[in-house]
Formats: sequence, C-alpha cells, structure tokens
Amino acid sequence: MPSWLTREARAVWRRTLRELQAMRVVTPADAHHLAMYCTTVAEYIAAAALVARDGLLVPGRDGGQVANPACRIERDRLVMAHRLGADLGLSPAARVSLASLPQADPTDVESLLS
Repeated sequence: MPSWLTREARAVWRRTLRELQAMRVVTPADAHHLAMYCTTVAEYIAAAALVARDGLLVPGRDGGQVANPACRIERDRLVMAHRLGADLGLSPAARVSLASLPQADPTDVESLLS
C-alpha cells in the first residue's frame, strides 16, 4: 500500500484488495492502478457527502441558486472510478474479459497488504 494514500483511501484499498484477492485477478504490478482507484473512490465519497449535506443547488455569488460544484467532482470521480475499476475487474462486464487470464498467485497478493 503506498504511503501517500489518505486514511479514507487506505480503507478502500483494504476492502478492494480483499475482493480482488478473492477473484484472483490482482498482482503486485497492479499496486499503482489500485491506489489510483482507491484515491478516486475516497474522493467520490467525500464529494457525495458534500452534495448530501449541501444539496444539489447552493447560493451563487449573485444570490441566486447555482449547481453545487461538488456535483461535478462527484460525477467526475464516479466516471473515473468506473473506468479504473473496470481495468481491475470490478464490474461484471470486465470480469468476463478477465476470466480467460491466468490466475494470480495469492501469496504474491499478500505483499500488497503491507
């Protein structure tokens, strides 16, 4: 696990790595890609919390209502997480294409947990 991951991204890392390990589709070579996925999911969760707290519309500079800027961040992170997750096999469609790949050695995956 990269040391630069935030606490929130580390939680996503642990949870996601367990899923990938169970599917036997992750190797140590995937560490940076997994880290990007985890960071993106953590940022999505933070943006979604802001939208839930403040609503879809917020007061603008001129006093009128404008779209909450966190909505754009939430949407962008959702799209990015979907793409990164698909690369890792975290969607049903992606798993179909990964099914023909050789299985990862589970002992190699243990090194990713440290």
